Amino acid sequence: QRQMCIRDRAGSIIIKPAVQQRFDSFIQRGRVLFVSAPCGFGKSTLADALLEGRSVLRLSAGAPDSSLDALPEAWDILLIDDFQQLPEGSEEQTLCQLIRSASAKHFVLLSRGAPPSYLTAFQYAGPMTTLEADDLLFDREDIRKYFALSGVPITDSEIIGLLKGSIGYPLGIAVTARCMSGGKSFGPEVAVRVYRRVFSYFEDAIYRRFDLPVRRFLLELTPFERFDLEMARMVSGTPHAGELLDWLLRHTTMLR
Repeated sequence: QRQMCIRDRAGSIIIKPAVQQRFDSFIQRGRVLFVSAPCGFGKSTLADALLEGRSVLRLSAGAPDSSLDALPEAWDILLIDDFQQLPEGSEEQTLCQLIRSASAKHFVLLSRGAPPSYLTAFQYAGPMTTLEADDLLFDREDIRKYFALSGVPITDSEIIGLLKGSIGYPLGIAVTARCMSGGKSFGPEVAVRVYRRVFSYFEDAIYRRFDLPVRRFLLELTPFERFDLEMARMVSGTPHAGELLDWLLRHTTMLR
């Protein structure tokens, strides 16, 4: 049972019952909702839809002035976006203490990386619910509904081709719908336009956020679909390949 969140041109939102049930369970019996998925999977849109009408304090872990110290008291749910950028050390300890002590509060954590080890105890004990990339992928009916809401006609054969080419990646589906507006059919020309737009989005939202050593490291590994640590060291020529891989695994989902 996959979940997704769709917003049409009028602003209406569709959430699958399975996700709503998991969210309701999190609100009633849980403490933490951890959404782990790469860029373009609609984490923020999903959170906005589920949390609409609730008292939410929103923070971005990547903001220079973001801090978990001295938070205001008038909130029921703390939402932390870009959670993979949460500074290690004191902020981690502060968050764990908040989760343990503020028993009436809830926490929604949106991350491009996997749940960190210090949250494992909450996951195993039951208070933490996790949604991953596979939960956010569009299936055939999701694509059909999205295109209908967007006012873009699509045939069954086009849906099959789109699903095969995109594996249901939400950003790819949304960009394809925009490229097919005006009566265009799904085919090689549209696919090329979609790839270019998605690439540009990735370049701005992901690649340019990395510092130069990480950018260079990723470019050197790009030709290889699979690699291990030894190959990464040989190809990149850096003795810090292990550290770079470890950082990428902790802060992104691109290598999982």
